[in-house]
Amino acid sequence: MKSARARCDVEKAKPIPCFFKRLFPAWVARGFLMSLAVGACEQVESPVAPDELRTPGAQLDLTADATGNVTVIDLGTLGGLGSEAFDINDAGQVVGRSSTAGNPATHAFLWQNGTMTDLGTLGGSYSQAFAINDAGQVVGYSYTTGNLATGAFLWQNGTMSALETLGGSSGAAYGINDAGQIVGVSTTAGDEAHASLWQNGTMTDLGTLGGSYSEAWGINNAGQIVGYSNTAGNAAFRAFLWQNGTMTDLGTLGGSSSLAYGINDAGQIVGSSYIAGNAAPHAFLWQNGTMTDLGTLGGPSGEALGINDASQVAGYGSAASNAPYHAFLWQSGTMTDLGTLGGSSSLAFGINDAGQVVGSSYTAGDAAVRAAMWILGPATTPQEAIADLMAQVQALADQGVLDNGEVNSLLAKLQAAAKLIDRGAYEPAANLLAAFVNEVTALVQSGRLTTAQGQPLIDAGQELARQLTGA
Repeated sequence: MKSARARCDVEKAKPIPCFFKRLFPAWVARGFLMSLAVGACEQVESPVAPDELRTPGAQLDLTADATGNVTVIDLGTLGGLGSEAFDINDAGQVVGRSSTAGNPATHAFLWQNGTMTDLGTLGGSYSQAFAINDAGQVVGYSYTTGNLATGAFLWQNGTMSALETLGGSSGAAYGINDAGQIVGVSTTAGDEAHASLWQNGTMTDLGTLGGSYSEAWGINNAGQIVGYSNTAGNAAFRAFLWQNGTMTDLGTLGGSSSLAYGINDAGQIVGSSYIAGNAAPHAFLWQNGTMTDLGTLGGPSGEALGINDASQVAGYGSAASNAPYHAFLWQSGTMTDLGTLGGSSSLAFGINDAGQVVGSSYTAGDAAVRAAMWILGPATTPQEAIADLMAQVQALADQGVLDNGEVNSLLAKLQAAAKLIDRGAYEPAANLLAAFVNEVTALVQSGRLTTAQGQPLIDAGQELARQLTGA
């Protein structure tokens, strides 16, 4: 069933632009992600069937999906029915939103090492985290006290702080770089919504492409900013790149409108654009002045929402006309369907430099929407991951890096973990993997292993332990 709709009462709220609704049919019509535009706050909870829901965090797919090399993980909830993940940093920390226990509210969350933490609100009943940098700073937006307006926030060191506006009542933060520069949107004193930059206590209005509305969604470590804006006369939306005080229209794939969402440190930009005739939106990659159509999963439409420094792109697309949307990973000219948590649809929003993808997916039977993480790699089962770790340890022994006692100790832990996994004893197996990680860490700290030799073992051991414990 679908839960009741709740409308936020933002003073003089602006509706979601019609183009926005058309361009994001999955988010708006199917309830994966709502309230993306400031003032456009009709909130729809994810479709759920309470009597069929699993215990939060309990769902764990430890096998590959149909692509053969992708593991998809349910990140759980804050105790409520549904959740969605929007960004992941290079430390594997994930942010998004989740319903709380009893489903009275939806709150921003930070997920790390298998634990989802409620980040609270700015006094209202709703908050949503959109982005996290490598320092662990989180940005998003929240209802203020009385749910009278939406406010942009910065969360760091356990505290959520409100960000100022451009003179209006509302704002939202969508992106943050490693220098702590924040981008988003704010209402002005004249009641227009403009793309905004917060840095060093100062707020900058980035302007528009000639129209009355703009939003900034991504910023890289060079301070280049991307988003979208109305053109003159509010005739269309166009993706933009803002740098050195100038906002540049990035054009389209032949249609009338486009939106930009992500930019990496090489200045590559991803987003969505209508193709010729405005037949459908397609994912695009823009670089060096050229916008390239990334194609679809076989259906009419697709959108790109995130890009990492390896030029891997995350997004979603349809496999056929009127088919459900699936999350995708695009790299080197190939678009791969990442699958789902057992349900019909999924969306990918963010990707880190390790190639870990986060987003949302329906669970089996389309019972609920859950925050999801997709992990790509050759090891598609826990046993294969254990075998790969054992091979790496044995290689260090063969090279004479480790002595027999050190090798036997490490291998014994991995062998014991493998036996426990065979019996379905995932928690004890994860504990053994933690002991393995601690032992490798000690070898690195003592100088027996270099960081280059030990870190891959540590990362792989930690990742498998997180999978086994429902992370």
